[in-house]
Amino acid sequence: MSVSNNNYHRAFLAIGLCLLLVVTAHSQQRRQSATADLFSPWGVSAHPLADREWNKIDFALTKVREAGIRWLREDFRFSRICRDAVDTYYFEDYDKLLEKAEKNGIHVLPILQAYDNELAQHRPDLVPIYEHPEEWRRFVRATVARYRGKLRHWEIWNEPDGGFWKPAPDASQYVRLLKIAYEEIKKIDTANRVIIGGLISWNAEYMQSLYNAGAKGYFDAVAVHPYHLGPDANPQVAWEYTDFRKVLATNGQQDIEIWITESGGTSFKGQLISQNPRFMLDAIGFALNKLDSQRAEPASIGLVVSPRIPKGSVLTRKRPWLPGVTLKPLTLVELADIPLAECPVVLGAEGLNIDEPVLQALTAYVKRGGLLLAVNKVPLHTVHFQISDGTWQRADRYKQTYAALRMGLDAFWTAPHVPPYTSDVTLGPDALAAGLPSVENLYVDRFLHGRNMQEGDTYFPIVKAFHEGNYIGDGMALYTYGDWKGGILISTLAVETGYSEREQANLLQRMYLTYLAEGIQKIFWYDLHNDGANEAEREHNFGLLQWDWTEKEAYRAYREMTEQLGANPKFLQSVPTGNEAVRALLFQRGEDDAMVLTSWANEDNLPYQFELGGYRIEGKGNEVRFQVISNLGFD
Repeated sequence: MSVSNNNYHRAFLAIGLCLLLVVTAHSQQRRQSATADLFSPWGVSAHPLADREWNKIDFALTKVREAGIRWLREDFRFSRICRDAVDTYYFEDYDKLLEKAEKNGIHVLPILQAYDNELAQHRPDLVPIYEHPEEWRRFVRATVARYRGKLRHWEIWNEPDGGFWKPAPDASQYVRLLKIAYEEIKKIDTANRVIIGGLISWNAEYMQSLYNAGAKGYFDAVAVHPYHLGPDANPQVAWEYTDFRKVLATNGQQDIEIWITESGGTSFKGQLISQNPRFMLDAIGFALNKLDSQRAEPASIGLVVSPRIPKGSVLTRKRPWLPGVTLKPLTLVELADIPLAECPVVLGAEGLNIDEPVLQALTAYVKRGGLLLAVNKVPLHTVHFQISDGTWQRADRYKQTYAALRMGLDAFWTAPHVPPYTSDVTLGPDALAAGLPSVENLYVDRFLHGRNMQEGDTYFPIVKAFHEGNYIGDGMALYTYGDWKGGILISTLAVETGYSEREQANLLQRMYLTYLAEGIQKIFWYDLHNDGANEAEREHNFGLLQWDWTEKEAYRAYREMTEQLGANPKFLQSVPTGNEAVRALLFQRGEDDAMVLTSWANEDNLPYQFELGGYRIEGKGNEVRFQVISNLGFD
């Protein structure tokens, strides 16, 4: 009996030991997996606590996990956590999010922020927060302490060099908050890492301003938001990226980590160009005729080049909405001297931003008789200007710029009678009489008017906008002047279009692979989920998932990339292809050490072939090709 019992106990102990070894191995694997995920570059920036996403949060996180994405970025808002003027903190929503994210193996990157517009709803006495540093310190201390051991990376603010900092970006004001955040975060755990809030593109000027304001030593990484293709394929991004790296090196931080915490491109559909590809050419002809009936459609259109753009930079000279036109780059000196007969039209403003010297030169050009073409979003909205230390800053100045040019702009936040948007449009009477092509169902959300014009000036609506039968303003118009010889043809409705869903997916893979090869630590796509259902609204169409939560091609492209490269790929080298238009990047997959070659061309339909270690690589066009390569002799 005793022998039998001993055998039973030995067997029981053996089974227990085996179970312990299995559990220990499994725990080790989980820890190793969690560590690998922590270093994974795959991220997405989202709005998980917004009602539209929180209502589907379990599904959303499942889709994040299934795409191989390991990081999720979200705002940790002062206005939500410290909404009462007492020592009471509201962390419940964030607790729930982190619990759900952890179950899905997803790390959260928090953005510590206290934006004016949000603070004004609950704590207007604290606007702006940089004038109440102890309140900011209390918020940071409480939040970081709450998630000690769970969250180790903290991004401080979002785009402090842009519209999230009021009334205008100011590096010294931001650094004041950055230093407080760094001190409190490191007091709680020295292993915590502090990240400068994502800058708008590769904003070298603002980065230098941060150094000038004493930021060095108060951050472990810097985040940026470069949308569209990377420096290999986008000339403007190429020189911005080079300048940014130079600033880091000049300040002795060439090896500082860089995170891309927003990137991507919208798949919105520009309706004007799809309805009438030549509409802008016809509108230009209409405008020239109003200025001088003898003027004809120009043989070329000038492209104004800011003095900030390095000499010799490659510029894109084609625009799909100007079919058949090759733009002629002009420096400010050339713009001032060129005869109007040689260059009666210049494209001087695209999108929101304009440099102050360019704005001044364009005003002079209009005064002497030229036609300024300004298009997309709110042209001339954000002005870039130099401050006393020589660096460039930006500020929203559309009120000043529009007033100076005698133009007018309405939007739903400027006037109570203005709707957020309308699609009810028609041609203005002069445009109709001139034979411009008809328009219908065009999305307009910024409305031009002529109320600021002076005696002798003339305002010509080209695309008129209505809401519920009432005239609101215009999506496109021509301003001419009694005392200036030229005019301004301006469009707030989109004359361009976004990426097709196939192009958006291709952008995602090429952008990620390019920046990983540049040593970027992590890359977050913006956005997870389309923010609305309007296909003509830019902001509604950045997501990996449609508004109805179905997959877009970009989602499937992300999943393919993570499946091929694994959770934590290592970049090995760029592979010579014999063609500057062809990219080939070699990575090593962490899970099995397999080497994966990625290749594509920067030109549509361009065939290519090259050899690598006995492998013959063939491809065509800009679609990314993944191929497992072995026996190349790498360690």
